[in-house]
Amino acid sequence: MKFIEGIVSAVQGNAKEKLNDPLIGSFIASFILWNWNQFLLLFFGNKVIDVRITECVKALTVSLDTWEAFFGSLTIYAVPLFASLFYVFLMPRISIWLSKKLQPLQIGKHGAAVELEIAQAENQRELNKQKLLSDPSKEFLSKLVEQEIKQKEIETGKLNDEAEKAKADKEAAEANKQKAIKEEEVQRIKSEHEKKRIEVGIALSNSMWQANAYLSSLNFVRLLSENLADDGIALTHKSLTEIIAAVFGYKNYDAMLDDKSFHNEGLKKLKYVFLDSEYLSGRIVEILSEDIVDEDVCNVDHVMDHLILMFDQLPYLLGDEETIAEAIFEQIESDVYSLINEDEVAAAIADTDTLIEEIELYSKSVDVFDKGLEIRINGTGSGTHRKESDVRGQNIDISLTVAVPALWGKYGLGDFSKKIEASPESFNEEWSEGVVEMEK
Repeated sequence: MKFIEGIVSAVQGNAKEKLNDPLIGSFIASFILWNWNQFLLLFFGNKVIDVRITECVKALTVSLDTWEAFFGSLTIYAVPLFASLFYVFLMPRISIWLSKKLQPLQIGKHGAAVELEIAQAENQRELNKQKLLSDPSKEFLSKLVEQEIKQKEIETGKLNDEAEKAKADKEAAEANKQKAIKEEEVQRIKSEHEKKRIEVGIALSNSMWQANAYLSSLNFVRLLSENLADDGIALTHKSLTEIIAAVFGYKNYDAMLDDKSFHNEGLKKLKYVFLDSEYLSGRIVEILSEDIVDEDVCNVDHVMDHLILMFDQLPYLLGDEETIAEAIFEQIESDVYSLINEDEVAAAIADTDTLIEEIELYSKSVDVFDKGLEIRINGTGSGTHRKESDVRGQNIDISLTVAVPALWGKYGLGDFSKKIEASPESFNEEWSEGVVEMEK
């Protein structure tokens, strides 16, 4: 018996848990309501119970005879399923939406009820007060009247004090406003004066910078004029200055004068002048077209030749990218053994057992950028083994990236800086055979 009771209890508990589930419970309720006629016939029909059960099961079974019968019988379960889904998932959302829509009305209704109760309470209090005042047997009436008179006098005095205070505050605010206006006017005048003083200072500073730039460019203009004069060529001052500005890559002479770095002290750092022949030739043609010159006497070729002669008299190298790169290559190559003291090269040497005795630079390439030139140089360091002087040591690869920055205009270049990279050369067959033979 206990075993059967346990089974019954377990079944009841499981059934109760399933019925408490909102989706299952709502589906069962919808299924019973949608098929109410079959359940009424099952429980209250006139036929015997076996026939009623058979008819109920048949009526609630999905028919597979034809498609029409299948879809018709499918509604027995589909409609309760959709109804339960609507009740479980959509009904709460609709309820929340209705609650939000009705919330202002409920709040207004509650507020109206509260206001009504407040008004009733105030009226009741006034009614109670009048009833007390209308009773002549009450001794406190005279005292109450006196208190009301005193209260009115106090309130009147307070109103007068508040009016006087408001008037005083208004006058003080007006005075502060006038004072603020005066201070603002004074500050505005001071600001305008300071602004004008700064503008004058800036103008004076710009004038000084332009004067310095003019003096710095005057030497170039003078030399070019003298070189042209030796061949009987005379150009206007405007043409001479525009040519010098074009040499350094400025748009015009005014742009060169506006460059605060173009002065004698700054030009001490000038090392190279990059010659962009195509650009410079085009600018010289434009400049000469605005001057009164005979093309047979003075043309772009004459001016270019005299520019080259002029720079031969100056401590600056004028040339294209290959010329400048070759000059820098030769300068580095002349002191190539100083590279051994560089940290990067010393680190690469330390990774080998080689005493570097020779460094050879064997290739270079150059690229032109808006900010100057970049030269890449490759080389090799070689020597003998540290322990055996008759055995060739492991070489090291050396790579230099040389930057030549544009400091004046686009083509006035300063001194170069170099970035060094070095690493041991990869083991080759010849070097490996030498090491093995040494170890033997």
